[in-house]
Amino acid sequence: MNEHELFKHLATKLYKHYPADKVKTDFTNYLVAQGDNPTCLVAHIDTVGVGLKSELLVWSNNILKVGGSKGGILGADDRAGVFGILEVLEIASKSKTPLPSIIFTNYEETGGIGVKTLIKDEAFDVAGTNIFIELDRKGCNEYVFYTTDLPSPIKEYIESYGYIRKEGSYSDIMDLAWEYMIPAVNISVGYYNQHSSYESLHWDELKLSISRVVEMLRNPVRELYKLEKEDYKAYYGNWTSGGKSLTIYPNGRSRYDYDCYDFTK
Repeated sequence: MNEHELFKHLATKLYKHYPADKVKTDFTNYLVAQGDNPTCLVAHIDTVGVGLKSELLVWSNNILKVGGSKGGILGADDRAGVFGILEVLEIASKSKTPLPSIIFTNYEETGGIGVKTLIKDEAFDVAGTNIFIELDRKGCNEYVFYTTDLPSPIKEYIESYGYIRKEGSYSDIMDLAWEYMIPAVNISVGYYNQHSSYESLHWDELKLSISRVVEMLRNPVRELYKLEKEDYKAYYGNWTSGGKSLTIYPNGRSRYDYDCYDFTK
């Protein structure tokens, strides 16, 4: 399923839970659903590498990998996050929990083109949103953020669900936090060794985050702790070096560095 087809499929899924006038997509860069919960969930549909045939996937001890001697890029970064959000919606709907807003983006792996287009098109109504939570972090029990800091109540809220702060490089919520000055975190969804032939998805860890996010929706952040306006652009921007377009992040490394060597989300 290519990305355009996936957007159509996901739109159909969202129409089950949201009125048609609350769902918006350009079928290329973003798909948005506006909910009543002050939480907005985020994931990106694009992956590194091409799609795999289902017969190449191997389950072992609740871990999903690509079989064969050479393996292959699984794409759990970030199809695991997409799946996780759909599962959260099903559980929330059945329990009559107020539904979150949803943002699915494309082209996160190539510099966040989808989320930047969403912002430019003003496709998301940010009113009533108190936190962005992206399901796009490797490992288990980790969370990261991409602003200089988070308000203490938000840190305490996320850590109360068992997440431990780590350092990350980039995800779509960087753009969302900087544009709207709303706290944003990226949480683990159980994938490992992303962007490599050794990529795997730990199913129990994904389910753990799904259950935690459902509980967050039942006990949402009820106050907006607005981020402080800072000059992020002083240490963030795009440069061209050696014929390559690089995106420089707050820690001084480039997206090219991470894609080729140590991409940690």
